[in-house]
Amino acid sequence: MYQLLIVGKSLYAEALGRMLESQEGLTVIGVAPTTEMALELLLTEHPDAVIMAGAGETHQESVDPLLLEYSDLTVISANLNADHVQVITSERIDARLSELLAAITASPKRI
Repeated sequence: MYQLLIVGKSLYAEALGRMLESQEGLTVIGVAPTTEMALELLLTEHPDAVIMAGAGETHQESVDPLLLEYSDLTVISANLNADHVQVITSERIDARLSELLAAITASPKRI
C-alpha cells in the first residue's frame, strides 16, 4: 500500500486526493493546504510520496523546504493547467492517471 500526502489549497488538490484514494493500493494520509502544514504532518506520518497539487502555480519554492528536511522524499508536482506531472528528479511523464500511478508505484517505499 502506497501512502500519499497531497499539498495544495485548491479544489484540484482535494479532487486529486479523492481520485487517488479511490485507486487500489493507495492511501491518502492527508491534504495539507501549505508546505508548513505538510512539514508538521511529516513529523508523524511517513508517506511514500508527496504530491504538490496546484492550478497554475509553480511549486519549486514549496518543494525546497520538503526536500531540505526529507531528502529521501519523492515529490511529484501536479499542475491542473499542464499536460504532464513532474517528479522532482525532473523526470516528466504524461498527465494521464495511469502515468501518475506508474510514477507513484515506481517510487521507493519509505520506512
